[in-house]
Parts: sequence; structure tokens; C-alpha cells
Amino acid sequence: MKPEVLAKALREAPGYLFEEVSTRFDEYFEGFAGEMNVVARANLNTRSGGLANSFHHFAHGSGAGSWRAGVYTDHPGAARQEFGGTTKATTRRYLAIPLDAALTQAGDTKADPELFGRERTFVQESRDGRVFIFLKTGRKRPSGWKAGQPDPSVVPLFRLKKTAGPIEGRLGFFRAWDDESEDRDSLLEEAAEAALERVGS
Repeated sequence: MKPEVLAKALREAPGYLFEEVSTRFDEYFEGFAGEMNVVARANLNTRSGGLANSFHHFAHGSGAGSWRAGVYTDHPGAARQEFGGTTKATTRRYLAIPLDAALTQAGDTKADPELFGRERTFVQESRDGRVFIFLKTGRKRPSGWKAGQPDPSVVPLFRLKKTAGPIEGRLGFFRAWDDESEDRDSLLEEAAEAALERVGS
């Protein structure tokens, strides 16, 4: 970015500069919002989910003093996924933390606990006080089976907890934003040059 080019455009073609900047950055923020949805799916290791589809762009205002544009998410878990923190159960009594049997090979959760079927699942507390959702596999216990041995008739799907964490921030919004700082500088310089060209300077 050449500061002198921007300063000249501000002096000689402020109206055109606003038009050029608003057009370019409206398109840029729209693209960045879409990119962040892709980044979120990759960094959070999920193909779906509210946060991974929650980024949008905005642009409003009709003049240099009132025009605003940017990218945002209103997802309540965004800050925690960006900076890290502890997740607490709010709308339900427990958080359902998926175990290996509830995950796909890609690491995504197969389904909400309730979608496994109430008739095939049950909640049970272990001897050390931990609470789990188990899935009935339909297999029989081998003859001579004793408590404490692996039980093929059930498999733990989810652990139920009041809180989970602390989780590491891994969304990567500000990292992605910083990585594109030179692109934004280039857009601003292009806008300034285009404005000056329109006034023949």
C-alpha cells in the first residue's frame, strides 16, 4: 500500500474513492465470510454445525462518513472457539461428549444422542460417578462373563458432563484475517488509483 496514493485520492477525489472502496470491500467481505465458513469447518473438524455456517457479511451506509462493512457471526460459541474456554450445559442438564463409538472415521459426531433411538440407549452412572449414554448392541455376553470384564452387549456412546474444557481456541478467525492484510492493502490502493483515474489525475 502506498500511503501517498491514498492521501492524494482523499484530497482530490473523495467521492470517487468512497465508491471504489465500497464496491471492492463489499465484494471482499462477502468472499471472506464464505471463506470463514470453510475455515471453520476445517479447523473445528466438522462438515456442518451452526458455527461452521454462521459467518455473514454486511455493508450499509450511503456516504463516506456512514458506510460500514465487515464480517460477523452471531453464534454464541464463536468467542469460545476462537479464544478457548470452558463449555457449560445451559439448555440441557448435561453436555453429551461423544466417545469413539459415536464418531465417524473423519471425527464427526454421527448423530445427536436421541437419534440413536431411546429403545436402544440408556443412561448409567459408573462406580466412580461418571455418567454415560450406552448403546445396546444386540450381542450376547459370553458364558462365564463377570462384572468388570468387557461387555459386548453395550458400548458407551457419550459421556454426560456439566462442563467440558478448557478447550483450546481453534476457530482461527483472526489468524485468517491477519493472513489477508496485504490483500486488503492492495484493494485499497487499487481503489485510490481508480478514483484518481476518474478525475484525470
